[in-house]
Amino acid sequence: MTAVINAEIFGDRRRRFLNAIGSGAVAIMPSAPVSVRSGDVEFIYRQDNDFYYLTGFAEPESVALFAPDEKEQFILFVRPRDKERETWTGRRAGLEGAVADYGGDRAFPIDDLDGVLENLSAAGASVDPRREDYDYGRGGWFTDPEGNRVELWQPPA
Repeated sequence: MTAVINAEIFGDRRRRFLNAIGSGAVAIMPSAPVSVRSGDVEFIYRQDNDFYYLTGFAEPESVALFAPDEKEQFILFVRPRDKERETWTGRRAGLEGAVADYGGDRAFPIDDLDGVLENLSAAGASVDPRREDYDYGRGGWFTDPEGNRVELWQPPA
């Protein structure tokens, strides 16, 4: 986990962004995907520039929701804490850290694919009703306000 440089900087950036997108808009921003080098070896993770610029959140498998008209204007969907996985992949912020350390108004677990897609739909995203189940996880899709199709994956239980 990357230490938060200065929470105020990211908060100021979010406020400017929320003002820029204006009333009636919603922005949904996924994090950069994890890239696998070979087998179970991953490349060093690098967060999407835009995502990091607004959130300061450097973890994969996350989505940021910006809704200027709502009481909770900045919502993060993140991986929950998992002590066993953190032994191998490093500490995660989890739901509590997403709020306390990164300024989220609220946080939800990203591994609840149906719940995440329901929340995105309620926020105005166009959600594809199809879900695909595989041995390595479960997938679902939504279309962001700019018309980009975004794929979300839930790891196997």
